[in-house]
Amino acid sequence: MALIAMLGAGAIEALGVIFVSQRLHVSSSLYGPLVATGGVGILVGAVLAGLLATRMTSKTILTGSVFLLGLGLVIYGFQTWYVAAFLVYFLLSTPNGGVEVGFAPMMLNATPRAMIGRVQAVMETVMFGTSLVSIALAGAASQFIPVWLIFVISGVLMALAGLFGWFALPGGFRPKGIETQTASD
Repeated sequence: MALIAMLGAGAIEALGVIFVSQRLHVSSSLYGPLVATGGVGILVGAVLAGLLATRMTSKTILTGSVFLLGLGLVIYGFQTWYVAAFLVYFLLSTPNGGVEVGFAPMMLNATPRAMIGRVQAVMETVMFGTSLVSIALAGAASQFIPVWLIFVISGVLMALAGLFGWFALPGGFRPKGIETQTASD
């Protein structure tokens, strides 16, 4: 799931400035405030996901967050007005806070204590490597395909990653004190 999602995520990093100037028709200097609002969205999302962690499994938070990130990226790709894109970017960034809130407990629960550091190192290396491949592919594709369409395709990939994770991941971990997981989780 992480690899599929990172294939979609790299395009934002590589083509964000180009999207702002070409699709939103504003100066590339306005990319900074857009990214800053994304950072605020991630903080808000992490707090909300932390609150939801008492009611939902980590699997639900993780897969739902990845799916919503993808959906948000699709909507963002269709924006042509900076103010609307600013708001959409904030909203699309909020599920990003839920990714770590959902991922960390699942990884810690599934990994033997002595292997946690190694597993985390491998996961991060593979995810960042996949992101690098995505950046290269997005940069090359932008020579032939409009940037907004690359964002839409990337968003679809991320949404599919969330759906894949929902079906492929085992039941999520619940913190102690939370009722046991049901079959529908």
